[in-house]
Amino acid sequence: MLMSFTFGLIRDWHDSEDIVQEVSLVAASRESVPMDDEGFSRWSRRVAKNKILHYWRSQRRSRELTVEEEFLELADQAYEEGAEPSELAVARRRALKTCLETLNAQTRTALVRRYCRGEDSETIGRQMKRSAAAVRMMLMRARDALRECIERHIAEESLT
Repeated sequence: MLMSFTFGLIRDWHDSEDIVQEVSLVAASRESVPMDDEGFSRWSRRVAKNKILHYWRSQRRSRELTVEEEFLELADQAYEEGAEPSELAVARRRALKTCLETLNAQTRTALVRRYCRGEDSETIGRQMKRSAAAVRMMLMRARDALRECIERHIAEESLT
């Protein structure tokens, strides 16, 4: 769960793994770490938030990047509230699975490479023999199609 929290904010698989490992090192070096699941989860997210802020600040030196600490707090709060999957979250997940199957194989591959593997549009474009702009457009259209499909499925489920 910490990896998904970190990756959701960093959007880079390898850097997210590094942060999770750093959190593990902090936990191993401390004597007063909460041992119950809920306490440890909260504690580890707090440590991860600090590591993420440090990461963002180091990235800002190399390129323009503005991130508010408030955003990080809101992300943590949203993650905490979403820890228990609601009926709506379960329905959305089910709809997403169904909707992904409606996309063509090339689009599904691009989505996986971008959002699961963290590859950038340029890398995906080289492999698909397309421009980075074309890949970004494909991903945008896929997200729009998925959103509409999921909304349609949720609406249909609520009618039944």
